[in-house]
Amino acid sequence: MDKKNVLAYKIIFPITLPAMNKQTLTPLQAWDDFLEYARQTGLQLGNDVSQAKRDRRGGRKTRRGTVVQLGAERIERLLNKYAPGRYTFQHHTTVTLNEKS
Repeated sequence: MDKKNVLAYKIIFPITLPAMNKQTLTPLQAWDDFLEYARQTGLQLGNDVSQAKRDRRGGRKTRRGTVVQLGAERIERLLNKYAPGRYTFQHHTTVTLNEKS
């Protein structure tokens, strides 16, 4: 029996404008939105965000030479740190049974 675990991320972005509803974004879309929000508001960001921006562009490698990725868990941690309450993360785990033995 072969099982495959899939962890899906869903981010709900609350928009405060009355004419708009919440948007569902991917983690990378939320990251891009966060960077634009930080730019527009003049939010002071730390070195962890600078490093994450480099990683998003593929600008950093491990000692083994693989590119460091900007993953969903790291995006969630940074967005909750610098923009608490702006984004809501929902985690859904799906288990798929590929074949029955």
